[in-house]
Amino acid sequence: MSEQHTILGGKVHVYKRPNSSLWQCSSYFAGKNRRTSTQEERLAEAKEIAEDWYLQLRGKLRTGEIKTEKTFREASEQYLREYDIITQEQRSKIYVKGQHNRSRVHLVPFFGSTGLSDITAGKIQEYRIHRYEEAVAKRGKPPAYNTMHQEIVALRQSLNTAIRHGWLDHFSISPNRTGHHRKSRTALGSPSRNTNSSTRPQEDAHTSRSRRASNGNRNNFMTTFCSRPTRACGPTKRGVFSSGTRQSLTTRAVRRSLRSRCAANAVLAIARV
Repeated sequence: MSEQHTILGGKVHVYKRPNSSLWQCSSYFAGKNRRTSTQEERLAEAKEIAEDWYLQLRGKLRTGEIKTEKTFREASEQYLREYDIITQEQRSKIYVKGQHNRSRVHLVPFFGSTGLSDITAGKIQEYRIHRYEEAVAKRGKPPAYNTMHQEIVALRQSLNTAIRHGWLDHFSISPNRTGHHRKSRTALGSPSRNTNSSTRPQEDAHTSRSRRASNGNRNNFMTTFCSRPTRACGPTKRGVFSSGTRQSLTTRAVRRSLRSRCAANAVLAIARV
């Protein structure tokens, strides 16, 4: 049986492993079992190094280098445990298995030991780049749009689980959730590329109003100078035509009348000259 000693009131254990002449030290600190080698063969020096090591751990805890928060691995395990129960008979077995695979194969290996508060939008962007480079190296092409989307969904749901259990206050994922951009159909060098999109609807509306106004002025000119006001056509029998049909017939009759009267007035004007 290996030789063991305790220091600092039982907070640190100093021991030797079988078939080793060097002393080891360990301590349960900030929610985890931590251990290291003292690289010493004599017990007195090993105890001094073990004490210094424990005091360094306390200093790192005060400066924030060691965090007592949950890791993404714990949040992912809790999410998958709940997901299997909550989605019974609501999600297909293939989809549920896919969520497990996405977490186990991609998300946990990258975010596993990361503290939940350290998963920021920048960290998620690093994950997207990692997945892109990994897929190109293995298959020669980037991951599909839907593949990345489903992985980000699994990541978001794991973080939501952490929020429900009070392990995390909030999280932020960048708007570019899947790392893909839609291609613009605007030609390169087109003026519309340099136009603020928020002002385009107003400009289009203004252009349409100007075009309608100019058309209306031209029609007014033709009506005023090329013809006398006349009734377009006689009354129609009720029920024979719909209102849309009557309006269409009236419009065509007015146009024919305007064209004939304009031609007649033009002939008279030429004759007078």
